[in-house]
Amino acid sequence: MLDALLARPVAKLPPAVRLQGRVLFLAEDAALVRQQLEGKDLDWTSAIKLRDNISTDEITPAYICYYYDETLGDFPYLGLKCGEELPITRGSGTSPTSASSRGASSR
Repeated sequence: MLDALLARPVAKLPPAVRLQGRVLFLAEDAALVRQQLEGKDLDWTSAIKLRDNISTDEITPAYICYYYDETLGDFPYLGLKCGEELPITRGSGTSPTSASSRGASSR
């Protein structure tokens, strides 16, 4: 089996990722998150700190898990905390999101 693994072709990842549509950057600054939800496109730079260590309860709070149909899509990131604020509300229309990895929010 080892020979089969060694002979297996490995494709390189592309040098860049291209996302279509709007991206919600999960910033530490609640005002930046709200501005994005109001339609402003954020020109992200490394000076903007992104949230890290986002728990599954922030992505989908437990009380929302009672929904198991398309209603669940109205609630992404409803529990997201930015500082002491919860800037995302039901039906905010979020899609792909970006956050930093553990300990990398200032990189």
